[in-house]
Order: sequence, then C-alpha cells, then structure tokens
Amino acid sequence: MSRSINASDLRRAAIVTAGVAAALASTALAWPYLAPVPYLLLVAAVVAASRWGSRSSGLFALGLATVGAAFVVPQTTPPVGLIVFVAVGAFLNHLTSGRQGVEAALRASEAELRASWEHSAMGTAVLDRNGLVERLNPAFESTLGYAGSAWTGVAFNYFVHPDDEGAERARFSALMNGVEVSYQHEQRYRRSDGTIIWGRATVSALRDGARTTGALMMIEDVTARRLAEEGLRASEERLRRLFEGLPVGLFQSTPTGKMLAVNPALAQMLGYPSVETLQALNVRDLFADASAYASLRTALEVSHEVSNHHAVLRRHGGDHLTVRISARTARHPSGVTWYDEVSVLDVTERLALEAELLQTQKRETLGRLVGGLAHDFNNLLTAIGGWTEIALRQLGPDAPREDLEEVLKAGRRASALTRQLLVFSRREHVDPEAIDLNEVVRSVSRQLQEQCGDQVKVLPDLAPDLLPIAADPNHIEQILIQLAANGRDAMPRGGRLMIETANVTLDTRYGFAKPARPEPGKYVLLAVTDAGLGMDDHVKAHLFEPFFSTKPGGQGAGLGLATVYSIAKRLNGYVWVYSELDRGTTVKVYFPTVVAPEAPHAAEESTGLADAGAAVPAGAGRVLIVEDDEGVRGVARTVLRGRGYDVIEARSAEEGRRQAAAHAIDLLLTDVVLPGIDGPALAAELRAIQPGLKVLFTSGYTHRVMVSRGVLPPGAEFLEKPFTGSLLVQKVQAALGGAPAGDPSPR
Repeated sequence: MSRSINASDLRRAAIVTAGVAAALASTALAWPYLAPVPYLLLVAAVVAASRWGSRSSGLFALGLATVGAAFVVPQTTPPVGLIVFVAVGAFLNHLTSGRQGVEAALRASEAELRASWEHSAMGTAVLDRNGLVERLNPAFESTLGYAGSAWTGVAFNYFVHPDDEGAERARFSALMNGVEVSYQHEQRYRRSDGTIIWGRATVSALRDGARTTGALMMIEDVTARRLAEEGLRASEERLRRLFEGLPVGLFQSTPTGKMLAVNPALAQMLGYPSVETLQALNVRDLFADASAYASLRTALEVSHEVSNHHAVLRRHGGDHLTVRISARTARHPSGVTWYDEVSVLDVTERLALEAELLQTQKRETLGRLVGGLAHDFNNLLTAIGGWTEIALRQLGPDAPREDLEEVLKAGRRASALTRQLLVFSRREHVDPEAIDLNEVVRSVSRQLQEQCGDQVKVLPDLAPDLLPIAADPNHIEQILIQLAANGRDAMPRGGRLMIETANVTLDTRYGFAKPARPEPGKYVLLAVTDAGLGMDDHVKAHLFEPFFSTKPGGQGAGLGLATVYSIAKRLNGYVWVYSELDRGTTVKVYFPTVVAPEAPHAAEESTGLADAGAAVPAGAGRVLIVEDDEGVRGVARTVLRGRGYDVIEARSAEEGRRQAAAHAIDLLLTDVVLPGIDGPALAAELRAIQPGLKVLFTSGYTHRVMVSRGVLPPGAEFLEKPFTGSLLVQKVQAALGGAPAGDPSPR
C-alpha cells in the first residue's frame, strides 16, 4: 500500500544528500593524495545508514566509516582528516538516532493494535472482495466455534443460516459494488457443533483510494438477548390471550378516564360492536350516575385498590346493567399513577336471582305460618258454621233468621279464604289427574260471567284438540276465578275479559325473566286478558307477593296472584305477566303437558320456538327497533345484528321519528304500546313519508286481543311477547318478504 511523503521524509532526504555531497567533496580534495578505497567505504556507510536506518544497519555503517577513517586520517593533514571524521560520525549518528525513535513508536502502535485485535470481545474478521476470510481474531473463532485454520479459503457466509444466506449475499454484493458504505443487521449463524446462534453483524468497506478492496466484519453474539425478547413476547402473548379470553370485563384507563385497553368480554357485556368503539369512550361516559364514577375515583386515589364496588353502567343503546367493580392503580415508585386496572362483572342476573330467592324464602316462611293458622282457622270455622246451622234449625218459622244467615255466609267466605291459604302454603293435598283445560274453562265460564257482572263480557277463545295437563280441576278453577276477579276489578267501567288456550312449545331462549326461565318442552297456555287500568313498574315488582294488594283497605286479601303463582309452581308451570298503564293486563300461565315431547299433535300452534338452534338464513336490510323496554330492545338488537341486519334503535316514538328521518329503513319493528303516541300511529306517520315501509308490531297482549280491540288490523304482521331470537328472525324475514313465518298470531 502506498503512503504520502511528509516533512520528516524531506528533512531526512536533505540530510542524506548533504552528507553524500560532503563525502564526495572530501574525496575529490584528497584524491590526489589518497587511494580511493577508504573513501568508497565512507560513501557506503552513508548509503547504508540512509537506506536501512535501523540500529543494526547503523552500527554496520559506523564500522565502515571507522575503517575508512583509519585510512584517511593518517594520510591527510590533521585538520582535514579530523574534520572529515567528525563530520561523517555526526552525520551517521543523526541518521540512526531519528529512525530508531520512529521505529520504536511504530512498534508500540503495532503492539497495541495487535493486543486490541486479539483480546477484543467483539469477533472481527477481514474479508477480501469475494467474501473470503483473510484473517480473524480469537473472539470471532470463539463466537462460531471454529479454529482459525477452518476458515482458510472459506467464504464467511458459509456459516450463515441457510434461510438468511441469500439476503446476506445481496447485502455484501451491494457493499463491494459501492452501493453501501456499511451495513448492520441481525441474523442466525451455525456454530461448529450445529447449534444456531443469533449474531449482530456490522460490515464496513475497506478502500484503497476509490477502490473497495474488502471488508471489515464484526459479529456480536446476541442470542441471550434474542431469547429474552422472545420469552418476553411469549409472555406478553399469554397475557394478551388471557386478557382477551377471560369472560370478565377488563380495561385499563388513565386517571382522567381515557381508555388504554379493553377486552372483548367488556365490549360484549356493554353491547358495543367492537373493542375499538368502546375504547374511544371515556370511562365516565359508561356510568349511569356520574357520582358513582366520582366515588370510585376517590376511593382509588385514597386506597389505590377497590373491591366489590357496585355501580350501574350504561349499555350501548341506553340500557342499564348492574356490575361489581374491582380496581387497582399501577403507580410509579415516586407515587405518580400510571393507569388503573379495572375488572367488571355483570351481577344483574345474580341480583335478580338473589331477589327471587329472597321472595321464595319469604313465601315459604309465610306459607308455613299461614298454613298452620289456616288449619286452626278451619276448625274454628267448622264450629262457627255448625253451631250457626243448628241455631237456624232450632228457630221457629216466624223467627228472624237474617242475622244468622249472614253469619253463615261470612263463614263460607272465610272457608274459601282458608282454602286459598292452604293452596298458597302448599299444605292442601293435591291429587293431579290428566284433564282437558278447555273443559274446565267451559264448565266455569257461566260462573265467571256471573262473577264479573253484566258490564264485563267474558269471551273464551279455546284452541281445538288441546293437549292434556296433569292438575287438580279445582285448582284450575281457582286460577280462573282469581284471574277473572282481578280482570273485573281492573275494569270498573266494564269491558272484555278474554280467556284463551293454546298448545305451545318453549325452549331455553323463551323470553321469561331468568330466575323463572322454563324448562324446554311442550306446554298448554292459559291466557287471561283484560282491558283495564294496567300496572306500573312498582306494582309489577310486588305482583306475586302474598298479601300485596292495590285495592282499597279491606277490599282485597292480596292472595289472588300469589295463589295463582303457587298453584303454577306446584304443577311445575310458569306465570308471565304483561301490563301497560291504561292498556290492560295479560296473565299467561303455562302448564306442562302429560304427553311425550316427541309426540306430534295436529292442533299444536307453532311458536317457532321448538328448534331455537335451527339454522335461520342470514338477513339483509336496516331495521328500526322502537321499544321502551330495555331488555326487549337489547335482545332484539343483539339477535338481528347477529343475523346480519343493520339495526338502529329508539326508546320512544319521538326518538323513532328522528332515527327514521336520519336513516333510510327497510323495516319498522315497534311495540304497540309506547310512551306518547303508540306504535300503530308511528307506523302510519312513517308510511306517509316512506310508502311501502314494512312494519312488524310486537306486544305482550295476544294478537286476537289487539285485533278485537281495533288496535291492529287483522292482516298486520305481529310478534307476541315473550319471544325467542329464532322466532324474531323468522318474523322479520316474513315481514321483509322472505319465507313465510306461519301463523301470524303465535301464543
């Protein structure tokens, strides 16, 4: 390799030239007197000193000069000889001493470089243009496990993992062609024992002027770091799967309420279509009561951990659910809160079950109490009635009898009340038999009409070929009497009392409240509907509680529906009540049949519920749901979206108007009874704006009741509550012009 000429080289050349000139001049002056050989020795000494300049060559040159001087000095005059000797000696000393200092510094620098090369922890190799290894340091050998001799004439990429070799060749070629000056990357290498390591290679071009002569390659073993990173990624993946797979709602948020992470369970719990949609909200927006969120934040700031905090959250669409929240803060050692980790458990169903259990325990406690009292009271009534009858027989034909007869009537009423108490307490002996519900209704219809009076018209609507049920006819009569009495009292100005029967099939998706969800199977339905005052939510919440009555004091014992409920539960049946203020009430009692579930029956009315898991084709279109009940609206929304429909929703007719004005809709699914204007009026308004709009009505009243009252036209598409998802989809498809859904008036 060439190097440039510096100032030190120029000075040395000048000195050598001067010395040679002096020697030649001395030779020329003394030539007449001396033989030329000694002077030639002096000249050789100068040339040797300037040519090699090492300590050994300097000593050799000094010896030549001494020999030459030994011949020259004696043959010259003393001044000339002395001058020549001193000049030559000084000149030779200057040459050798300067070169020796440079050589010492060079040797020290080479020793440092060699030590750095050999003892460096970074594997380093010099490659030629073809990628062949020219030399390498021990660290390089140790990293890949090969002795230096194994690399002779071998290309460095021979030890690269086969999957990475092609990319490495391309990178090295670009470096040799001047496209890159250097490159750095991580890839796999094969050690001599066959193991695979990860190395981070830094490769830089070596240049001679503008020409690339090779490359300097340095490799660092990063296997441990890569394994640690892969372990960390695997751990993060496990945590991610756990986070996303847990059935409990989880989220992370900043102290200001910004969502950092949300798992799918929480999005599903709150009814959001995606995790991203939910994560875009602030946590405080999820709380139905802002003060509940504030109290949670305060508790976290004080104790940094909260357990079993109950709150009401707002679902997507406006529904509410009760949750139990546990949370903790992740904090910096300095005390600054990074984020909150929160778990959310939906306890709405559990609280409903607890409330149902509490009511059951209350009923059982009261049942044991009143059962014992009823038996004792029966004894007293027996005595009162018996002595009254004896007294009446002893009276003469002209004696006043009215007072005693009133006592006897009161005793009979008390006896009937006692029988109710015994039924409620389940202490009355029951001997069920297979009976026809229609026959019981027919046998008691005249009595019911007399009970209700002239202003109330009792209208039985009985399904033919009704399946038999296992019950005591007296208990069924008692249910009919109680429900007819309630219907009569709800219609002080008179009206229609409809009594309907039907064969139905229920499954686990049937729309009962979860604590009272029926077992799948075939049932016989008894539905009694009035057009009376209806009930508000407070009354419905206490409907089956014993001794709860909405009648003025002294006019009701509060055992009517409690008795109905007790009889139905005793027969493994179920009771479902639908009521709207000023719109009337429907009470549906479901009795299990005594035929095998697989036995077909020609007269059975299909509800579309027998095969909830049957495949229902996916739908298309936009459905506007207008329903004031949060639970019904949420079920309909979830089911229809799951079947591919685009769903928008409203809680009132007014909100339904706004939604219809903002969106083009294909089907209006509306409750008949709504706050403000009712469903049929809303449908008429929207059809005036959008002719041909499909409409599907839904109500807890039966289809016959809606038609008989003139609320709906006979041909209106109708879905009766409670309903299942499969029946809803079938009805929506039928309303949109798809496959027919069967009878438009399911039970």
